[in-house]
Amino acid sequence: MVTMRGRGGSLSFGRRILQFSWGRLVILLMVLLASLQVLHMMLLSRLDEKNALWQREEVIKNIQRDKDRLYTAMKNALENTHIVDSSGQYRIINNFYDTTNRRIVKNEGAQNSHTQSQNKATRKSVENTLSVTIVSHCSVNHLPHLAALTQRWHGPVSVSVFATDSKSIYAAMEYLLQLYQCVPSMRHNVTVHLVYPLVQSLNSLPDFRPTESLNSFSCSDLQGPVGHKLFQSRNYALTKSLKYPNNMLRNVAWGNVRTDYVFPIDIDMLPNSNLHNEFVSFLHRLSLSTQGKVLDERTVFVVPAFELQHGLSVPLDKKALLSIWRQRELRPFYYEMCSRCQKPTEYEAWRNLSLAAPLSVGYEVEWKDPWEPFYIGPQSLPHYDERFKQYGFNRISQVRSSLHTCTY
Repeated sequence: MVTMRGRGGSLSFGRRILQFSWGRLVILLMVLLASLQVLHMMLLSRLDEKNALWQREEVIKNIQRDKDRLYTAMKNALENTHIVDSSGQYRIINNFYDTTNRRIVKNEGAQNSHTQSQNKATRKSVENTLSVTIVSHCSVNHLPHLAALTQRWHGPVSVSVFATDSKSIYAAMEYLLQLYQCVPSMRHNVTVHLVYPLVQSLNSLPDFRPTESLNSFSCSDLQGPVGHKLFQSRNYALTKSLKYPNNMLRNVAWGNVRTDYVFPIDIDMLPNSNLHNEFVSFLHRLSLSTQGKVLDERTVFVVPAFELQHGLSVPLDKKALLSIWRQRELRPFYYEMCSRCQKPTEYEAWRNLSLAAPLSVGYEVEWKDPWEPFYIGPQSLPHYDERFKQYGFNRISQVRSSLHTCTY
């Protein structure tokens, strides 16, 4: 009996040891599994970092190659393009800077007009032309506005740039290449056309390679020293010896548009951040025609313009704009300079339109002298009278041709 009790006690103790060993083993396995999971996550994280670094390096390499191609295209255009305007006073280089991924038709031989049949032929072959292109112009010292414009407008942009000599041309070239490097929106759907006086002779092009300056250039310089230097340069509109050909510049930018609609504005204006997409959706909803012609070719859609107090951020949409308007930090365009030039827009009627409804025609307005509205209209509208230069009554000469206007 005593022996049996002794054996029973030993068996019970052995079971306790076995249970303890299994429990400890399970804990060790769980710790090991957790450690492996942590190690796996660390390895994945490092792999992701390497992949991200590799992708970033590939993007930089692609940007470098594209900048080389852009520089080569600009250089060749300067050396080989012989297009002049109808007056014979200015040389024109269409698509001097082109990021639309389209085939650039080489311009050879002297031509007496910048409105070419090749543009029309190319335009017909483009798919999905039921869109809107911003048409604008500027002198070289206002090029810094272009970055903000392309960031706000999610559609094509066509801009003519006016330069006076080789120094300003090369400054424009370098700045455009820097914009391509630093501003993603400048890498798609942007065309810049160069215009300069025919009497100016170009000196030899500077021997620089865009890839060599990529690492030494900081994108922060665009809003710093580089942008400031351009803004502080000469304003050609204020000189007597050289007149700024604003209407001719507008026509050059307009003549290179490949969409069915245009939106002519000043380079320092910023549209509603979603205006392009909303307007294109509006056109599709109406389904007026496969060519995108609305009502008739003299109908345009007025976009109310405003002036904002200096130093304030431009509102992204109408809701934000109305809030600033209530605080009297914003007012209708030309409110003091020429209020009657914008009065027919009927700002109060536009102010009271519903915010919830999708974009549509709000009301119709007949054109009245001296109304100078900013509008979206068919690409086929009459172009600007190029006899007007400098500032004053240059836009209204074209607006008079559009007698029936709609506003939304």
